[in-house]
Amino acid sequence: MKLTTYLNGTRVGWFEQLKSGAVVLEYDRAWQEAAGRRELSWSLPKSRRRHTGREPVNYLWNLLPDNGDVLERWGRRFGVSPWNPMALLAYVGLDAAGAVQLVDSEGHDDPEPSR
Repeated sequence: MKLTTYLNGTRVGWFEQLKSGAVVLEYDRAWQEAAGRRELSWSLPKSRRRHTGREPVNYLWNLLPDNGDVLERWGRRFGVSPWNPMALLAYVGLDAAGAVQLVDSEGHDDPEPSR
């Protein structure tokens, strides 16, 4: 699964869930090198193009509600695990917290987010 990530309508990069279940963030080189762009998160500095480990997963969890009942309800509604932030954000990522949008890009050519 791959989620293309936008910040204020500009493509930032991609979160990808590997077959192992690990989540990786890879920044778009153009965004990473652009002057004046802010960090997606302090825990995911753009000085590194690729992030692995807990930081990408923690970032995604922070975009979702803290309410377990809501996550369970969404999991049932969308037919995905309520404990998989990538799966949930594939459905609700256009309405994520802040100015971040996540678009399910699996099998598509870099879709533009709706505004």
